[in-house]
Amino acid sequence: MRIEPPGRYGRLQSAMSDHARLRNATVLLLGIGALGNEVAKNLVLLGVGRLLIVDFDHVEESNLSRSLLFRLEDAQNRRLKSDVAAERLREMNPDVDIRSLPLDCTWELGDGVMRHADAIVGAVDGWFPRCVLNRAALRVGKPWIVGGISHDHGWVWELDPKEGGCLECFLPKEIKNRFSPGGCTEEIEGIIEQGGVPTTPMTAAIAAAYQVAAVLRHLGCNPSDPTSRGQGINFNLQDRDLGRFELSRRSARCPAHTPYTKIIEAPLSAERTTLQELFAWLRHNLSYDPVVDITIAGFERVVYLHCLSCHYAEKCGKPTFLGLGAPLCPQCKSALHKVKMSKWSDVALHRTELEPLWDMTLTDCGIPRLHILPVSSLYDRDVRIGVELSDDRAHWFGHECPREVYNGSA
Repeated sequence: MRIEPPGRYGRLQSAMSDHARLRNATVLLLGIGALGNEVAKNLVLLGVGRLLIVDFDHVEESNLSRSLLFRLEDAQNRRLKSDVAAERLREMNPDVDIRSLPLDCTWELGDGVMRHADAIVGAVDGWFPRCVLNRAALRVGKPWIVGGISHDHGWVWELDPKEGGCLECFLPKEIKNRFSPGGCTEEIEGIIEQGGVPTTPMTAAIAAAYQVAAVLRHLGCNPSDPTSRGQGINFNLQDRDLGRFELSRRSARCPAHTPYTKIIEAPLSAERTTLQELFAWLRHNLSYDPVVDITIAGFERVVYLHCLSCHYAEKCGKPTFLGLGAPLCPQCKSALHKVKMSKWSDVALHRTELEPLWDMTLTDCGIPRLHILPVSSLYDRDVRIGVELSDDRAHWFGHECPREVYNGSA
């Protein structure tokens, strides 16, 4: 007579020597399309402790042939993918804390969310968002597992900034020049508007299986398993090919490797802290005149819109690569002037046209919750630390964060 292991996770615990590590882990999933659906399903069935799902898109009818979590009524009602996925996944396993983050991961997700996650899985479409996320992972010194699918083939890369190259180190030159951060604004706008590539549920299932297996290795759920960081696989269902390759070589000319020298957890919040309060804290806690980089993927930020005729102003905070068209003043119908900035400093912010910014919260200025602000010295650009808005951690993770300092070189 066969004796079944007790409970939902009985058989998993027999196959996984340290299932508790997964039960106590927070996994950040970036993208909940065809690939993300499969990744989320696997993680929830396995019993991950907390799953944060980031995706700003809506369900469309074309998603239904490749995504098991979506239904026709979701597409008809244009429901958010992250909300629908979270709802269905909770039905699948109520033990898992599942949170929907309907955000654009290229500019609305704070770097601190990546920093505090135990594992990061990239399942987004397109090279531009992948490159943006790659640089965020490098800044905070976090490994991440990125994958992609197209037609009948797929790939998964396990990238660790401390053990080898990054995503951009291995991109072909033609892709890197077109999609990497800091490119032409018009080019990026066109990329963002492009539709998805053809995919099948089979390729999504296989790529997702490799990604989730990599998560388990990364978390140490089977300590005897050899590490696979700095490695990648690609497969082709049509030709029945499976290849494995090393990603350990770092390109000496890769511009993405710019980690912080250290990250300071500041008792500040994007929602509650004004720009004036931010600079008061920086001046009090740093020994130099601070300069805050507010670019997103190398692009300027439109901090607010201003009417030169009637002096109407409204907050904005969006990156220029999104394209804002030619907005008109709601009062006098004149064209609104876009006030663009790449850096904040005491000198720059005391210009007359920027005075409205001082009393705006960081959220009003487009800074996301739990972001890590890159701060340098006005007179020494080699100084580069990260200041985390740590009072926002409870918003995403449900508990207060300890006050501590992270050394990126450790």
